[in-house]
Amino acid sequence: MAGASHDSARRANLVTAVCVAAAVACLPLVVKDVYIQNMLVLTLMYAALSQSWNILSGYCGQISLGHALYFGIGAYATLLLFTKFGVLPWFGMIAGGFVAALVAAAVGYPCFRLKGHYFVIATIVIAEAGLLLVLNWDYAGAAMGIEIPVRGDSWAKFQFARSKLPYFYFALALAFVAWLVTWRIEDSRWGYWWRAVKDNAEAAESLGVVVFRSKMAAAAVSAFLTAVGGGFYGQFVSYIDPESVMSFQFSLLMALARGARRHRHPVGAGGGRGHSHSDHGSYALLCRRHGQGFRSHRLRPPGDGHRARAAGGHRRRAHRAQAGAGVMSALLEVRDLTQRFGGLVANADVSIDVRAGEILGLIGPNGAGKSTLFNAIAGVRKPTQGRISFEGRDVTDLGAPERCALGIARTFQVVKSFETMSVVENVMVGAFQRTSSSREAREKARKVLDFTGLAARENAMAQELTPPEKRRLEVARALATEPKLLLLDEAMTGLTPAEARQGVELVRTIRERGVTIVMVEHVMEIVMPLVDRAVVLDLGRVIAEGKPADIVRDERVITAYLGERHRARDA
Repeated sequence: MAGASHDSARRANLVTAVCVAAAVACLPLVVKDVYIQNMLVLTLMYAALSQSWNILSGYCGQISLGHALYFGIGAYATLLLFTKFGVLPWFGMIAGGFVAALVAAAVGYPCFRLKGHYFVIATIVIAEAGLLLVLNWDYAGAAMGIEIPVRGDSWAKFQFARSKLPYFYFALALAFVAWLVTWRIEDSRWGYWWRAVKDNAEAAESLGVVVFRSKMAAAAVSAFLTAVGGGFYGQFVSYIDPESVMSFQFSLLMALARGARRHRHPVGAGGGRGHSHSDHGSYALLCRRHGQGFRSHRLRPPGDGHRARAAGGHRRRAHRAQAGAGVMSALLEVRDLTQRFGGLVANADVSIDVRAGEILGLIGPNGAGKSTLFNAIAGVRKPTQGRISFEGRDVTDLGAPERCALGIARTFQVVKSFETMSVVENVMVGAFQRTSSSREAREKARKVLDFTGLAARENAMAQELTPPEKRRLEVARALATEPKLLLLDEAMTGLTPAEARQGVELVRTIRERGVTIVMVEHVMEIVMPLVDRAVVLDLGRVIAEGKPADIVRDERVITAYLGERHRARDA
């Protein structure tokens, strides 16, 4: 129903746009003044240019203050090809668009690989450099510019001496096409990816979005359409000079014309680790003295005892079947992984296996190196040395998008939602990993939201969700990529006991659907009864590995959590 409503709304928008365009097309029948007609042509041209700028800066979030360069490239390419070589303007505008797209790619290639404001600074610098180049380029008329003689009316040469109406209708068509392109993009895979990149690039990468490629595509499309507008402007005025088509003020005008419609910047998650319990308290909640026993009964929600027992029976039967068939192989292998940050060694010779179909807990006190190892598995940072294999394939050199494509998905310790997008759109970003169809992605997203208990909130904006709902949204987003291995980074942190119980049931259900899970968690009372095995890190090294019942009795684990003095006192 929601998908049909979405399609109906988009059709209504299209019909409205067509009606508006038809109404505008009738204006020349009423407005006979040539000056006003000229103003209408320029207004429509700027409307098209603002849409072009919005593709890069509004959707993708890459602010450009140098679009005058692309406009000037289009104008000069069209007029130079026409006056010097006799190439018809229709072909000149297209050629100028491709040249501008290549220049945009050249500007973005180094800048999009860096973080910060390098791109916006580069756009200003390159636009000013282009202006100086043309001012001193004698072949293009230098400061005097280029003039084309207009002799009669010719559609082939795109020249009209007796009436400006053909320019008006072309400008209207250009504005409508620019709107139509953005309208199509908005509900396409690229549109959702661009908005996700703008809101949170790291979260987008975890869902398979190649951020660099997305930014480059947005820059190229935006520059192409802007250059076509520049070519049209040159033909319309029949004369151009550097200041008229490549001034910095022109770039600012485009930014201001569309700036009010840009999506908001993402709301910062901020904050540190902010655990609700100290490491000593977490371990104390888990263990009686010297780790004898743990209180798993608290994990069962009231009235759900039968369902919990049934789930446990299903899990045990599945494990026995897998073990009997020899299926419990290593899905993920980490070998001798070391991660250094200058002189700091965050992980040292870490080797672990994650078996297919299990829930593995990655635990340890603060500063143990869990997050560093987690990020290495997720592909956020390449390890200094060591090897990571997934399904027998070496993925050490692959980034997060490539690993997501192979079947590795993750959540984040500090929630990273796409705040300017709705809940269902957030999940669609992940669903686009396996489909290019917007309709299919939306249907899959709705099914995942129903599975994770967020179906009632699908049309709410992500920024309106409560913290527990945002954590479920991250899980839903990751599940939409159809992962084989799900990495949960402190998914239970900050939840109430009731919410934590629901989270536990969700994790168990996910595993029952065939997804292997690795979870980093500080709420020890929750994680230990939930996992099949646990790996304990301390000071970047693995100090214990095994079943939870054995881990909680391990003297090294007790010392790591409670300290040497506590151990000596109890002795």
